[in-house]
Amino acid sequence: MGKKVLIIILSLLLILSTFVFDLSKAEAFEKKDLLVPKDEVSERIIKIPKGNETIVGTLTIPPNATKPCKVLLMLHGFAGQRNELPITNSNETMFGKSARIFTEQGYATLRIDFLGCGDSSEKWENTTFTRQISDVDAVLKYLKCIPEIDSKGIALLGLSQGGLIAACVASTNPMIKSLILWSPVANPPYTYSNLLGSNAIQEGLQSQNKLITAKLPWGAETTLRSEFFKELFDIDPIAQITSYRGPLQVVVGLNDAIVTPQPQAGELYIKNHHDMKNVKDEIIKLDADHMLDITTDNREPLNEALWQGIKWLDKTL
Repeated sequence: MGKKVLIIILSLLLILSTFVFDLSKAEAFEKKDLLVPKDEVSERIIKIPKGNETIVGTLTIPPNATKPCKVLLMLHGFAGQRNELPITNSNETMFGKSARIFTEQGYATLRIDFLGCGDSSEKWENTTFTRQISDVDAVLKYLKCIPEIDSKGIALLGLSQGGLIAACVASTNPMIKSLILWSPVANPPYTYSNLLGSNAIQEGLQSQNKLITAKLPWGAETTLRSEFFKELFDIDPIAQITSYRGPLQVVVGLNDAIVTPQPQAGELYIKNHHDMKNVKDEIIKLDADHMLDITTDNREPLNEALWQGIKWLDKTL
């Protein structure tokens, strides 16, 4: 009797292990398959009025969509633009590729240039966190007017400073149903002191409506008004995230030299946000830099972030 029971148990374990192995293979295949272009994803440029200014964005709609689509609004980083950086040895950009893949999986996307960036109007020097937050609120209102978009199914994805902005918007705007943050700024005074230099920060804090020019670590220069520097101590995305009542996914690169240290900076968002009853927050830790290694030949970090993001939206949006 005991021998028969043992044989049955071993047989069941063998079947179960085979089943788990097959699931793993299936998941790996699906992830690989995601990265192969499917139907042609068409893009169109849209112009969103905000007072006397114009926010420019690129909208993608899933091919053959028969009803309004859920949408992912994508926010670029500091001094960036809506396509983000080119991917090394590729004909795509970071956000261009991301938009394509999310769209192939059934989600509309809208990636925007903040005012003062890319093709949008205004001057970059007038950028502040508060103005970027109001840019997103204006875009969210506009989404209600696009017939192909289901305005009750909106998610935000923010990269770096765009992650900070996304967290602040989600904390006050109930239109946001799901949130994805890639390499998000968690401590503005610390991050921007490293990025712009402590001398520029001090000069900005002590000036009134003055233009401050700072040298970035990679050699470029940027010019901003003193108002930007003052807001470094007024905007607290970690405090803001406590008011957000939706699901949260955070993706960080463990080799990030801009938003540091990791994963601790990313974990601040998770620790200060309350899990939803039916969905547990996620932090994805990747062996990558701040831009998920897109300036190298390593495709895996961005691909993994996209794979995790699609599964997240499937679960939460």
